[in-house]
Amino acid sequence: MSHELLIHNYIIIKKGQVDILFSFEQLETMRYLDLLKDDPLILMNNQKILPPSVTIGNDNYPDNIPHLLKSHYSRFILVDALDAATKAGNSKALNCAFIGALSRSFDLDQKLWEDAISSMLPTKLVELNLRAFEIGRTTVSNGV
Repeated sequence: MSHELLIHNYIIIKKGQVDILFSFEQLETMRYLDLLKDDPLILMNNQKILPPSVTIGNDNYPDNIPHLLKSHYSRFILVDALDAATKAGNSKALNCAFIGALSRSFDLDQKLWEDAISSMLPTKLVELNLRAFEIGRTTVSNGV
């Protein structure tokens, strides 16, 4: 496993520097654990994307990733962001559903998050994404 995150051969993040890991796929989360500081916040989307080696039958996808992470990290949050986005009206709003879940971990006024989302999107997408944000936020507050 790598001990640095490289982009175009430049070290962006070194081992032990990450406070928050925000991961869209379960196995992706496992790839970056060595970059985490002590007591990190981990938000992981409850989605599995099968690598080719699993698809062709050479490997098995681990079935216990959420349990493993929950047992080792006190600030681990499993989020079904795809489901939240779909409930909001479009699976493409997954990012905002995930941000809603993340927002529960910070003592910031919800309006600040909503204003940031609104300022970055075309007007026609604001309502959908704010709905996804709220569903993601509520999902975490309900302990899912």
